[in-house]
Amino acid sequence: MTLIKDLSKKPLYRLSDGKKLGEIKDLYLDGEAKRLAAVFLGREGVFTRKTLVVLQDQVRVMGVDAWLTAGGSEVDDLKELGGGEAFILCGDLRGREMETARQTKIGTVGDIEVDETGYVVGFDLGKVHIQGPVAKRGMVPRAAVTSLGDDKTPMIVDLEAAEASAFGEDAGD
Repeated sequence: MTLIKDLSKKPLYRLSDGKKLGEIKDLYLDGEAKRLAAVFLGREGVFTRKTLVVLQDQVRVMGVDAWLTAGGSEVDDLKELGGGEAFILCGDLRGREMETARQTKIGTVGDIEVDETGYVVGFDLGKVHIQGPVAKRGMVPRAAVTSLGDDKTPMIVDLEAAEASAFGEDAGD
C-alpha cells in the first residue's frame, strides 16, 4: 500500500519518446473516491487557468522513482475531459472531518492509501478522536465510508464496518 503524499513530486514520462510530461503535484480520484482517475500536474495560464492532467488510464507504470504513460498520452485540461468535473483532488480530502452517522467524531483524513493498481484502500487518520481498533490501526477502510462529505460536511463512516476490517474481517463493499 502507498500513501498519496509519497507519490507526489515524481516525474511523469511518456514511454514512446521519453518526453517528460511534468511532475506529479497531486492525484485525482474518481467521483466515488474508489480509484485514481488522473494525475494532476499543476495549473497554467494567467487569464484562463488550465488544470493540467493525464488520465490514470494512460499510466502504464507507477514506479518508485518515476511514472510512465502510454505512447500517445498527452497532457489535457481537466475542464475539457468528459466527466472530469466529478473528479476529487486528493488534497481536498486531507483534513476533512470523519464521523459516524450519529455524529460521533472519528478524526480527520490525513492521507489516502492506494494499492499498486490505483484502487483506494482507505483513509489514513490525521487527528484521531476515538479509541479502539480503528484508532490503533490509524486507517479507515474505503469500504466503511458511506458518504464522502464535502468542504462543509464531514465524511460519514460506518464504524462497525471499519472496526471489523481492523480485525481482518471483510467489511463489505
